[in-house]
Amino acid sequence: MPRLFSYGCQQPATLPGLFESLKALPCLGLETPVVYIEKARDAEVSSCRLGGLRDFFNRMKMENGRLIPDFDLPFPITMRNIPVNKDSWRPYAEALKRRCAEFVKADRRA
Repeated sequence: MPRLFSYGCQQPATLPGLFESLKALPCLGLETPVVYIEKARDAEVSSCRLGGLRDFFNRMKMENGRLIPDFDLPFPITMRNIPVNKDSWRPYAEALKRRCAEFVKADRRA
């Protein structure tokens, strides 16, 4: 039976909770619900390092062993009540698709 929530993709889960943006970004593209987890002491470093990328995710901070949501969280989280991903990443994905298609067309003409 699939787990509802899993930290760091240790096991398959309906709602992965990830500490690494490189693992969380594909979840957005595949439209898999995902929560990005920041350790409270790393939040400032993460915001600098990740820039606007962190705004694409529903985020939670881990502070003293507790998860504190940084978004409107539908309580309780169950298999039928899973947070929906933000849509803020979609315009960037569409722009990237267009640029890739243009590059491939230009390469074929050369």
